[in-house]
Amino acid sequence: MVDFNNVNTSGLEKAIAEARADRSKAKRLQKVSGQWLFQPGGPQFRAEISHEGGKTVLEADGPSGMGGQGTRPGPLHYCLYGILSCYTSIFVVTASSMGIKLKKVTSQAEGDLNFSQVYGLSREPIIEEVRIFLQAEGDAPKEEIEEAERQARDRCPAVYGLTERIKLQTKLDYSRI
Repeated sequence: MVDFNNVNTSGLEKAIAEARADRSKAKRLQKVSGQWLFQPGGPQFRAEISHEGGKTVLEADGPSGMGGQGTRPGPLHYCLYGILSCYTSIFVVTASSMGIKLKKVTSQAEGDLNFSQVYGLSREPIIEEVRIFLQAEGDAPKEEIEEAERQARDRCPAVYGLTERIKLQTKLDYSRI
């Protein structure tokens, strides 16, 4: 049920209370399963993502400079989308929790990309910088909106994933044809 600013604040409050009582309630496993597509002229990768409301299929295709044809968003488009949607969501959820009525929220993410490492030319960072621009209109003083933005930056899982070291494991299961 949506209570405020298109946020289910009662569901949020319930989840926070449950996690406060039992920290294991704050954890979950998130999975995405996909496969490479070999059909020319279309996307290169397709993934099905299961979520609370069902399943969604996403497709990606690299730009021509990365061996794709640019028929779909590339993987880094999804990366920026994930960061932007997560950050914006956490901002609105935080503002709603603070009782701030928002009238309009827009956001934009941009990243400086350097494919030198992908091409085997260097060990320079692939993503040099990401910038997020947030515009908000609401009924609260600017200081409260700034506090909601600060908390969003501190609490956003995607921002954390971009700015903190996270353990990564890869495993190959190869079958010869």
